[in-house]
Amino acid sequence: EGERFTLADIPGIIEGASQGKGLGLEFLRHIARTRVLLYVLDVAEEPLKTFRTLRKEIEAYDPALLRRPSLIALNKVDLLTPKEVEERVAELAQEGLPVLPVSALTGEGLATLKEALLSLVKATPAPELPRPAPRVLVEAGVEVVPLEEGVYEVRSPALERYLSRLKGDLSEAAGYLQEVF
Repeated sequence: EGERFTLADIPGIIEGASQGKGLGLEFLRHIARTRVLLYVLDVAEEPLKTFRTLRKEIEAYDPALLRRPSLIALNKVDLLTPKEVEERVAELAQEGLPVLPVSALTGEGLATLKEALLSLVKATPAPELPRPAPRVLVEAGVEVVPLEEGVYEVRSPALERYLSRLKGDLSEAAGYLQEVF
């Protein structure tokens, strides 16, 4: 009681995220700053398949992240019978991580989950965060157009999507892009 820690909810990790699909790389970069990983899996949406997809994408991004202490929270267990919950927990436990059945709706298992997370966070030192070199994904359709001596225009659907999300003064973003490219 009275102890605190911060959780980062990282949605959007889909198949292909480690190759830049969706907002996957953006979310994967946030995972690198965490001490502990909690996989919250929806019992109604093929939790084992979802878990394996998440692990595959994290491994493709940075295999070292898979060595972080981790838990699985199997959510929405209120939709299943106790026997079905037991079967799903046993199936996921074969992946080698503790599995905690929970229901965000009813509150079932949440106190146990909080205790387990707090214990892991306390026992795990904060990760060292070296400044990684920027990763550049070259996507099909990138076009480099020479405008004059030493000046080029880079046309890329991915870059255009990225820039369209930025607002306000773009000078900082331009400086970052010059470093990357």
